[in-house]
Amino acid sequence: FQKAIQNLSLHDAFEGQHSSVGERSMLGVFQQVAVQILENDIGHLATFDLMFAGLRTALKSKIQSAVRMAENNLDNPFAVKLLKAIFLVKYIKDFKTTAKNLRILMLDGFNRDIKVLTRQVEEALDLLELQTYIQRNGEEYEFLTNEEKDIEHEIKATEVDLSEAADELAKIAFEQILKIQKIHYSGNDHNYAFGRKMDDKLYGREQELSIHLISPFNDNDEKTVKTKSIGRDELLIIMPPDKRLWDDLLLLKRTEKYIRQNVTITQKDSVRNILSEKTSRNRERLQNLQQQIRTILSRAKLVIAGQEIEELSEEPQTRVTSACQKLITRTYPNLAMLPGINFTEKHILEILKAKQPSLMGLSEAEQEMFSFIQSNKRTGIRTTVKTLVDKFEGKPHGWYLMAIICTLAKLCSLGKIEVKIDSTLLDDIKLEQALKNTRNHANIILEPQVEFTTSQVRALKEFFNEFFDRPPLNLEAKTLALETSQAMQELKENLTAHYNKSENYPFLINLKEPLAAITEITGKAYAFYLTELSPKEDKLLELKEEIIDPLTNFMAGPHKMIYDEVLEFLRRQESNFSYLDNDAESKLKAVINNPDCYKNNAMQEAKGLVLQTQQEIQSLIEKEKSRAVAVLADLEKRLSGMDKFAAIPSGLQIEIKEKFNKCQQNINQQTLIAVINDSIHRFESNDYQQVLAKVCAWQTPEPENYQDDLDPTTTVIKEVKPPSLVPLNTIKPNFNKALLATEEEVDLYLSSLKKALMQEINNHKEVSL
Repeated sequence: FQKAIQNLSLHDAFEGQHSSVGERSMLGVFQQVAVQILENDIGHLATFDLMFAGLRTALKSKIQSAVRMAENNLDNPFAVKLLKAIFLVKYIKDFKTTAKNLRILMLDGFNRDIKVLTRQVEEALDLLELQTYIQRNGEEYEFLTNEEKDIEHEIKATEVDLSEAADELAKIAFEQILKIQKIHYSGNDHNYAFGRKMDDKLYGREQELSIHLISPFNDNDEKTVKTKSIGRDELLIIMPPDKRLWDDLLLLKRTEKYIRQNVTITQKDSVRNILSEKTSRNRERLQNLQQQIRTILSRAKLVIAGQEIEELSEEPQTRVTSACQKLITRTYPNLAMLPGINFTEKHILEILKAKQPSLMGLSEAEQEMFSFIQSNKRTGIRTTVKTLVDKFEGKPHGWYLMAIICTLAKLCSLGKIEVKIDSTLLDDIKLEQALKNTRNHANIILEPQVEFTTSQVRALKEFFNEFFDRPPLNLEAKTLALETSQAMQELKENLTAHYNKSENYPFLINLKEPLAAITEITGKAYAFYLTELSPKEDKLLELKEEIIDPLTNFMAGPHKMIYDEVLEFLRRQESNFSYLDNDAESKLKAVINNPDCYKNNAMQEAKGLVLQTQQEIQSLIEKEKSRAVAVLADLEKRLSGMDKFAAIPSGLQIEIKEKFNKCQQNINQQTLIAVINDSIHRFESNDYQQVLAKVCAWQTPEPENYQDDLDPTTTVIKEVKPPSLVPLNTIKPNFNKALLATEEEVDLYLSSLKKALMQEINNHKEVSL
């Protein structure tokens, strides 16, 4: 009561002299109430409405006008008393004015029959609400002032389309509570779309499966509703009756419309405040409705095909989702045909590349799809991928898109189905891309594979086995032909790679004829290998036996290594061959240039000839090295025997001997005879002459100083130049004969040589030997 008078005061309910709560003695009100119940028996309680009388004289007239009107117009005294109690608690925010709490305020004795009191309170509330003395918001009731009462009258008089209330119920149920548009089916880990209906009205897009909400105010009885559901692919949710739900929905929509129409034209602050309060109350009403509908849905009956199903959960979304699982299973019995795989786009190419038939033949799903395509073909109906998707997404299959595409891909990989766009046959990568492009599904035509005879298939299998030296992996006609086509393409690429090396391996020119024959039959439609390859088989097998196999084996085996070794030997020893007394070089060249060198034992013979020739050359090399080293030793012996050499410093002697050592090391490292000869010749002609000159230069006298005869004051330095060295082999005697045949001719030649030598010596030169 203290909170009641405090909040009434805050809302300016008292006259001026009583506006302060503190000036109004609560004790006085209690005394007045006690006087009123003086005559009652022991155990009688003061109901809360009695407090109204103690405040009445202090309340403003307009505040209590509604109470006076009720006293004058209502024939139900208890309703008037209840209205006074509701008035007193109007502004206490933390007091919930529910029927139960109001019943407590109106309890007038310890021995009161609670059921009777409850019924009395409910009847009074219904009367007061009907007469617009109060308004209900969910479970709570609120006293209406005159202005509030007028506005409430106007709200109740506001016309709204009844369908708006129904649509609001559908919106709350589907969008805010159930929140179901697709159901994740645990059987194949895929989502299925559901349509949404309420009382036979569709909300959103039509789907093959649907959730059908039967509202508490549906015109049909439960039996009729269940009977109508037989044969429909829908889950019925039959909401139990609720007498207040429809009134609350209408009041929600009326209040929304009234506030929307009046909020912009309202001038009075008091009315604007009331509308603001109405907006807040309407939000609360919506929240109460959501909870109310959630509770109703948790108790709703779930029906499929006229049969009620049991769900243990009380949470609406959970129980409806579980029931939808059962509806999917019932509607699509052919879902069981699919394997337990969650097909995705990545599976398409894997399936197309596999091409291995199952030992058990076609699966149930594959046979179902293949039979449909065959049936369309027999009746002249064109089948496209879109036709297939439309067929198998619907009843009784319910297959999801990727399951349909992957099943089709399996039929294609097994050679059961041909796929075309504009008469162009699609395979592998192009087929994968076409199947992924859903926008083009209507243009992709599907036809059953052309049937081939058993003898045609057997003949191709036998040829494949004989030509490629292995059995084919595929047994079906199309896949066998495609495998043959792929093998021919790979063989062509392999032979082309060999043929392109014919510049280095001339014998590979022999591949020209078989390569042309293989090229002629590659890139053909798969039917070619089953129907038109037969006349060419004998020639192909002949080319395989005589050319293809010998050449490819040669290039992949040790004989090619021998061939490469012969080539390298000829290149490396090219300058040494001229020192041999045989025709080994021409014999080796004849072997490797022979177009049939890959046959028989030609390479083994060449290998033996290489080993023999290599030994002969090595013997010559060692002989030349020995001769060169002997020449080098002789030169060093001559040099070290000179008096001039003994006179030079020991350091210079070591330096000179190191030159001889380096030359010998260089000769020992050479593998070409010409290089060995050239090395000793260059040392003898150049290095050795330089060494001699250096030794001789060491013995040259120091420069001498003397006075100039014409000018005694000038000192002249006289240098002594060392003699020049002339190699003996560069001195040419004046002798006009090419041969020495007699003693007389020898004497003449020696005389000429002596004259030439003396001429060099007289020219202050020394001759090196």
